[in-house]
Amino acid sequence: MKNIFFVIIFILTISCKNDEKQTVINGNIPNLPDGIMYLSNPEGDKIDSAKTIKGVFTITHKWNEKEPTYIKVNHIDKKGILRFFSFTTNAKYKGTPGWSTDVFYSDTIISLYGKFKENPPIKGYKLPYNIKDVSGVAIKAGRQTEAYYNIDGDLFDKIDGKMIQTVKEKINKYPYSYHLLYQINDNKNSFSPQQIDEYLKLFKGDITESESTKNYPHIIRRDLQLRIMICH
Repeated sequence: MKNIFFVIIFILTISCKNDEKQTVINGNIPNLPDGIMYLSNPEGDKIDSAKTIKGVFTITHKWNEKEPTYIKVNHIDKKGILRFFSFTTNAKYKGTPGWSTDVFYSDTIISLYGKFKENPPIKGYKLPYNIKDVSGVAIKAGRQTEAYYNIDGDLFDKIDGKMIQTVKEKINKYPYSYHLLYQINDNKNSFSPQQIDEYLKLFKGDITESESTKNYPHIIRRDLQLRIMICH
């Protein structure tokens, strides 16, 4: 009986561990000075950190959030120089290919590798001497970042027939993309309830059971009710 109890505890422990969401970021940036690499949210709030030695570091972070989220990294060396990292995508912004962003998704395993380079200053804007905007580091991540980096940065800027069709095509290609799901939610007032419903039916896999997806039926019903009231 005692042995059965411990077996049950072991199974429950394993199950809990499997349910934990975790991101491991491995870095090898040869020209990065020794210091601290910080993991933060898009607003810059620090989430986790790790020491960098000769450009090598590993950040392991367990998430309380059940859904993927946007994250970014920045580095402070021993001289107090702060470096903000941006990464080149495979998509366009305002027609220009390879637009850059400082955020990526909290995929399970992420690799950052290669030398960084300092970006030239923006005309008319000068950073403090101890803040550097850098790029050039390659990123290899999971499918959430892959989808995000293959979707044009201005896709949702102009809501028209072409954009509505493009979003459908992107969902068909990346039916697991939380970036698309979040963007549809952020721009939900630009879509009809029917259009949102059509989009939701295109998603596949675990994302269809997410809290964000489950909240949509309520949003669709509410919007329909509001529009009926306005029409009357």
